[in-house]
Amino acid sequence: MNSVPLLGHASLDDVFAWRPDGPVRVRDFLAEVEILAAQLPAGNNLLNVCQDRYRFTVGFAAGLISAKTSLQPASQSAETLRQIQRSCPDVFCLCDDDFDTLDLPRLDFPAIAAPQGHFLRAAVNPEKVAKIPLIPAEQIAACLFTSGSTGRPAPHSKTWGRLVKNGRAEAARLGLLAQSHSIVGTVPAQHSYGFESTVLLALHGNSPFWSGRPFYPQDIVGALNAVPPPRLLVTTPFHLAALLEADLELPALDLLLSATAPLSGELASQAERRCHAPLYEIYGSTESGQLASRRTTAGPSWELLADVELDQAGELTTELRVPVPDRPRRAAYAKWTVRKSIDFPLVSVALCFDLERDEVDAPVLDATVVVGVLGAKPRVVSGLEAAIGKKLSDPALARLVADAVHKQCKPLENVPFEAPYRRQMLAVYTRRAIEALVAVG
Repeated sequence: MNSVPLLGHASLDDVFAWRPDGPVRVRDFLAEVEILAAQLPAGNNLLNVCQDRYRFTVGFAAGLISAKTSLQPASQSAETLRQIQRSCPDVFCLCDDDFDTLDLPRLDFPAIAAPQGHFLRAAVNPEKVAKIPLIPAEQIAACLFTSGSTGRPAPHSKTWGRLVKNGRAEAARLGLLAQSHSIVGTVPAQHSYGFESTVLLALHGNSPFWSGRPFYPQDIVGALNAVPPPRLLVTTPFHLAALLEADLELPALDLLLSATAPLSGELASQAERRCHAPLYEIYGSTESGQLASRRTTAGPSWELLADVELDQAGELTTELRVPVPDRPRRAAYAKWTVRKSIDFPLVSVALCFDLERDEVDAPVLDATVVVGVLGAKPRVVSGLEAAIGKKLSDPALARLVADAVHKQCKPLENVPFEAPYRRQMLAVYTRRAIEALVAVG
C-alpha cells in the first residue's frame, strides 16, 4: 500500500506554526501529536471542534496516526451533532473551550500544558523525534460536510493521498513551494476552504500558519503583525471588506486569497491597491475539493489546478474531468424523457457510491445522490448515512435510497405530467439506476 508523509518538510527544525509565544518547529509539533494520540479514546471517529488552529491540527494529526477519521461539519449546531451521533455512534469530541457537546463523549485538549500553551514535552522529548510518520494514502483522513443549504449536511470522505495532492496543487499555484509564506486565516479550520488553505498548506505547502482565528479587523492586523513576512492572508469577501473599511494601518502583505462567496472586481481592485499585493480567488466545493484559481483583477477566467481538465465547445462546457478517485467508485445517471426530438427530462437522478473495493458485494463507504427537474437548481439528497456499510448489491440499499429520494424531492408543476406521478417515477428511476450498477458486476 502506498504511503504519504504526515508533513512535507525537509527538516524537523523547520517552522511549522506560529503561536503567541513564538515559532513551533516540526519536531515540537510531532512530539505533541504523539502525546495527544496516546490519550485519544477508542473509536474510529473524531469530531474536532478546537478553535485554536494549531490545536485543531495537533488533533487532526493525532487522529491520523491513530487511524481515526476527522469529522468536520460546516456547522456545529445541536442538530448537526445529533446527525453525526446517529451515523457515527463511536464519535467523541476534542475541545479546547467550553463548547457544548450535548451528551457526546468529549476529550478536553490536555491540560498538561506549559503556561504558553505547549505540552510539557518531557513526556516526548522533541529533540528525540527522528522522523515524520507515514500515513497510508488510501486511509480516510477526514469527512467534510456540506453546508446543508439544499437539505441536511452531506458527508464526503477524503483520503489522505487525495488531500495531500489537493494541498500541494494549491501550494504550487500560489508559489508557496518555491517561497514559504506565513499564513493568517480568518476561516475556521473545520471548513473545507479553511482546512485546505491553512491546515493542508502548513502540512504540505511549506507555509506555517498563525494559530489563532482572527475575526475583527483589529484582530486580523494583530495576527499579521505577529508573523514574519512574506505574509499570506486567507480570507473571505466579508472579512476583506470589513478590514478595508476599518482603514487600519496594515503590515506588509505579499499575497491575498479569497473564497466562500463571489468577489467583486471593485473589492478586488481596492484590496490590491490598499495591500500592495495580488489577490487570488480559489474555486471549489466540499464535494470536489479545489478545482481552479484566478487573479480577479486580471479577468473573469479561471485557471484549472494541476490534474483537473475541462472540455468546451464554443461557449458551452461539455465535460469537466477531475483526477481519478483514489478508491473504487460506481456512478450512474438516469432520466425519464417522453419525446425523442428534444433531450429534456421530466425527472433525473445522479448517484455516486464509493466502495471498499470494486465489487458489487463490497460495502458502501460514501453515497451521494443529486436529483434534477425540481425547480431552479438540483437537490442533494441528505440522510443517506444508513446506506454506509451496506453492500451495493443489497436490495435494501436500493429501497433506502429510493425512499429518501421520494421523501425529500417534490417536483413542481412546471413540466408535463402531474407532479405526484413524477415524484413516484423518481423513486422508480433511482432503483433502476442502482440495479444497473449492480448488473455491471
